[in-house]
Amino acid sequence: QLGRVHHRTGGQCLALILGFGGSTAEQLEGPRRWWEARGWATVVTIRCAREVDAQVSQLEALLTEAAARHVVVHAFSNNGAYLL
Repeated sequence: QLGRVHHRTGGQCLALILGFGGSTAEQLEGPRRWWEARGWATVVTIRCAREVDAQVSQLEALLTEAAARHVVVHAFSNNGAYLL
C-alpha cells in the first residue's frame, strides 16, 4: 500500500513518520508504537512517485489540523526526506 497516509489521532503532539523506499506500513509499526506510547499522535506514509501530489495534499491537511501541536519529523533514508 505504497503512498497511503496512515493517521492515528490523540495526544497533544504529532510525529510525522516518513518511511524509507520500499518499506511497508508494517515495517514502520515499531516507530509508530514508540511515539504513540509516549502520547503522540502519528502520521505514517511511504513516498510513492505516482501519488506524491495526493500524499503532499493529505499531509498538508493533517499538519494544518495539527497546527497547535508540536510536530516532529521522523524521516527514514532519502525517500523519507523527499516528502519534506
